[in-house]
Amino acid sequence: MKEPSIKIIESFVKKPEKLFECLRDSIKWDERMKARKTASFGLSYDYSGITYPQAAMHSDLEPLY
Repeated sequence: MKEPSIKIIESFVKKPEKLFECLRDSIKWDERMKARKTASFGLSYDYSGITYPQAAMHSDLEPLY
């Protein structure tokens, strides 16, 4: 099996701990799945019997794409 081509960019995310805390504290997490909290951005879709509505990308994630 051929290994995938992956490029690792050191320090791609500036202050990752701060970003994590911001997202953890500011995103409206969906708790309908028992195993984990989820959040969805983008177009509306259905997964595992749950409908996720359309939602804009969180502003703190925009610089990453």
